[in-house]
Amino acid sequence: QDHAGVIAIEASAANAQALAQAGVPSPAAFLLRPDGYIALCGGRLDASAARSHLRERLGVSLSPH
Repeated sequence: QDHAGVIAIEASAANAQALAQAGVPSPAAFLLRPDGYIALCGGRLDASAARSHLRERLGVSLSPH
């Protein structure tokens, strides 16, 4: 079963305001664990770090594109 997916937050004034109020920098990327906790976060998505985390912590291997 595939548990990986990408959700993009629409760039709008309302979303920018909500993210700023929450202290989330722009741009930002998050990798969420299946239990809803944040596994990785940063100002950009480091695909290599995400693949390493998935492989080491969850035993999931993703091939780079």
